[in-house]
Amino acid sequence: MPAKVLKRRWRSNDGGGRHDRIDFSEFACELVQGLYSATVSEPSRISLEVDLEPVELSMDQAVPCALILNELFSNALKHAFHDGRKGKIRVLFRETEPGVLELAIEDNGIGLPVGSFGDRDAKSLGLRIVSILTGQLGGSLEQEAGPGTRIVFRFPASCGVVSIMPERRDTAETEDPSKSATAAGLKQP
Repeated sequence: MPAKVLKRRWRSNDGGGRHDRIDFSEFACELVQGLYSATVSEPSRISLEVDLEPVELSMDQAVPCALILNELFSNALKHAFHDGRKGKIRVLFRETEPGVLELAIEDNGIGLPVGSFGDRDAKSLGLRIVSILTGQLGGSLEQEAGPGTRIVFRFPASCGVVSIMPERRDTAETEDPSKSATAAGLKQP
């Protein structure tokens, strides 16, 4: 899924032949909504909230970030809401302080045991790959306490961010992105 979305974004990128960077918020929104629509059979049971600051990343950062997002979001969809449980998954991407970017995936589902995340020796191939990609980007990955699960990936902006784009902030909340007016375009606050 990430490669398909990235290819579409890359082809539609600015028309001027610049393919060395991408607006990660647009890409991440399309990726998450695509995964949600393909995976969630009962959208009234699991809602999705997306809060993404527009940030352009170099392709060298966008690709590993997309793979990390894909794995963490897929894990939330797969494991957070067993046995008909209702809930919400939130995806956030922002600059938390100058030069530091944060991608967070959180849910109010059954939760992940504290300390079981971010270990290079994890049994899950997906989580081992996330750990490796985090290291490649010079970032950190942590599980924060709270109801459900909150996984936060922080990484330096300096090695690949082309620009922070303050003129727009994308947010969307929907129970079924495929049937919502916000599925194609995001609500503006």
